[in-house]
Amino acid sequence: MRFSQQDLLQMIQQRHADTFDYFYLPMDLKTRYNRGYAYINFTEPLFILDFYLEFQGLRWNERFKDCHSTKQCSLFYANVQGKVSNITQLQDKNIMKKLEEDVKPVIYETKLPDPLEL
Repeated sequence: MRFSQQDLLQMIQQRHADTFDYFYLPMDLKTRYNRGYAYINFTEPLFILDFYLEFQGLRWNERFKDCHSTKQCSLFYANVQGKVSNITQLQDKNIMKKLEEDVKPVIYETKLPDPLEL
């Protein structure tokens, strides 16, 4: 089973929609396989906890019957933090010059949350 950026994004959005503003699953453009890691920028630190509890240690073959991978999901903080910083880091890279939108980062416009609603 090959995970595309859209596949993984749909899985994440089932329980975490509207909690992040940047998502990127790097792909090998020749093989069309993902590289085995992704970047996600949550709009609030509080949102990381639920995501961590759902995905940390997840074995892909236990979640998806068609998946034969024995790999396990591990979450780490990235060196680059924040939506703007992630966009800036990639703006001059070749990936941003590609015509295929499905290989580029997914960027959402978000409004700042009302602290009284958190």
